[in-house]
Amino acid sequence: MLFFISLHLFSCQTDYEKVEVNDIAIKTGIFFGFCGGYCKSEVEIVNRDVVFIASSWSNPNYPDTMLNGNISIQEWDSLIESVDMDSFLSLDDIIGCPDCADGGGEWIEITKVDTLKRVTFEYGKTVESIQSLIEKVRVIRERFYCELFPENC
Repeated sequence: MLFFISLHLFSCQTDYEKVEVNDIAIKTGIFFGFCGGYCKSEVEIVNRDVVFIASSWSNPNYPDTMLNGNISIQEWDSLIESVDMDSFLSLDDIIGCPDCADGGGEWIEITKVDTLKRVTFEYGKTVESIQSLIEKVRVIRERFYCELFPENC
């Protein structure tokens, strides 16, 4: 009987670890305050599925534009491995002066089980403790942006 209880406990722990990895959503975006076109974009990545949205600050000539796709298993695994929740949660919600003097802003948001945290920082800047994550989401965001707007790449 003890064997079956132990087996059940270990199998539950393994299932929980799988759910924990699969229940993470990573969002990232950029924004520019003084802008006349597509001034902001956002990417949401969940279990390799990617949704990219470009939008304006309510300019009817630039309606929201969306692109769906996915990333490879290797890219997803690398992205998840770059998430250090302790470091991410310890960061201030706003770092520096995002979009001051129209320099733009950038953000990353992670949702994991019952935790939601967004960090906003100056566009293109370095945030040492999460730099690996920043670089990986920038590559994904740029790839989807260029697929949607190849004339700008």
